[in-house]
Amino acid sequence: ETLPSDPIADEEPGQDMVYSSGTTGNPKGIKHPRPTGGISELTGVSKLAHGLYGMGPRSVYLCPAPLYHAAPLRFSMAAVQLGGTVVIMEKFDPEEALAAIERYRVTHAQWVPTHFVRMLKLPPSVRERYDMSSLVSTFHAAAPCPSEIKQQMIDWWGPIVHEYYGSSELNGLTAATAQEWLSRKGTVGRAVMGTIHICDEAGEPVPPRT
Repeated sequence: ETLPSDPIADEEPGQDMVYSSGTTGNPKGIKHPRPTGGISELTGVSKLAHGLYGMGPRSVYLCPAPLYHAAPLRFSMAAVQLGGTVVIMEKFDPEEALAAIERYRVTHAQWVPTHFVRMLKLPPSVRERYDMSSLVSTFHAAAPCPSEIKQQMIDWWGPIVHEYYGSSELNGLTAATAQEWLSRKGTVGRAVMGTIHICDEAGEPVPPRT
């Protein structure tokens, strides 16, 4: 039996359930609201990947981290949904990551600061061996990135090293472009999901510049 050629009248995208990484306790299943739009409507990480970082059908996304972590899994799935190509490293190696960028003409990649540190420790002769010109947008998350490390990455790859902070629960997210970071080093950006509340030790809201 073949699948119908016409759209299904009541089709809906459904929803998957990702588990937290278990850094503060046992991993837990996180149930998000089901999307209300059609199956072609971008939601969640796919919407962020497209809106913040320009991922689309011609993108080649490098995933250097294990897929059992939420962000690598989600962004890999987003790249597929957006029609792009995903390159998954079986195990991270700094020189192999550079080789993959050159070989597959990678346009987008997500990192953690440890990846940056290990790549920067490569001898200059090794780093200069590989062509990074295909990169359009790279971004990092998961842990604070030392300012000197980020500056070295921007010096190497150009102002395409962005960052965001979020959580598996998707209860909020901040993002900063490389340009925003260069103008205010150390910033983690502005809220692009949710509303930021600054509170005192008792949990009471405080005014700006407190």
